[in-house]
Amino acid sequence: MGKNLDDCYNRRRIIESAGIPKKENLKLPFLSYGFFKPHQLAYSQIEEYVKGTPEDIEINYELGNVNGVPVLLNKSSHSPIKANIIKFKYPEREAYKTIGYSKNMHLYCWKVITVDGQKVNVLMYPENKPFPERSHGFGPNGYDWRVDPVFKNILDYVDFNIKGIKQHPFNYQWDDLKPFVYVQSLYITLWSAIDRFLTFRYGHTKTMNVKKFSIEPSFKKSLQKNYNAIGDNGFYLSHQKVWQDEIFSAEDLESYKLNPKNSTCSALYYYTLRNNVVHSSKVMHDEIDTVWNALLGLKEIFQDVLEEVKKE
Repeated sequence: MGKNLDDCYNRRRIIESAGIPKKENLKLPFLSYGFFKPHQLAYSQIEEYVKGTPEDIEINYELGNVNGVPVLLNKSSHSPIKANIIKFKYPEREAYKTIGYSKNMHLYCWKVITVDGQKVNVLMYPENKPFPERSHGFGPNGYDWRVDPVFKNILDYVDFNIKGIKQHPFNYQWDDLKPFVYVQSLYITLWSAIDRFLTFRYGHTKTMNVKKFSIEPSFKKSLQKNYNAIGDNGFYLSHQKVWQDEIFSAEDLESYKLNPKNSTCSALYYYTLRNNVVHSSKVMHDEIDTVWNALLGLKEIFQDVLEEVKKE
């Protein structure tokens, strides 16, 4: 068997963080052009460390786009982009840990550059890596998550299909799983937008991102009204008319309960259900309403969180 394996079989993917700047550079301010700009998704993660008001500037660097992730290229550009110079309180290391440890070293590395006459730390795309695609779509204002088309289009798509299911109910039979597969596909699609949000806001550590998501005040508030999304007399897809409030991981049988009083366990319930669907699918025909209830509830919760974060 080993003789027939291609190069990709033995290739290992090691995801490490970008870390922090060199010790001698920790006192320098930070140049933010993407997630950590004021009013962007990750700014709240560093806001407590910020000293004074971030300075608005324009920089003549090319802004690259890797699957929607903004990366600064060490190339000059004739079209300036908007950025911010951010100074941190002592100890500056804490702010830089929050920034660097949340970013993938394959996309970012620390550089010191000079802008407007002052030296700053900035996360740039590594020069020793080929850039996969050219910049497009960010425009002269640079990166702004509010105009990211993924969130709106995925939520519109999921909402359209949910309405279609309600208008044209399934004749769901235990020996025909196609409707169940359809509902699961919508749940996975919803999670593709949520995963994007979590990565952009918190970093690249999946389970910790879900926990951080769960303590957003808007998540907690929305969970209270949406955990039982089907409702006592709601629209069920199966004749059993029951959904399970406890989910077991297909990997280690760890269980999580959907409970409006426990936001973190509830977020992990939604996440574990996602993992079960993605990695092993749900095959018990009477579980369709469990996925259906999670789809309805989590869609509303995610929309509420997005609306609240837009106000930051």
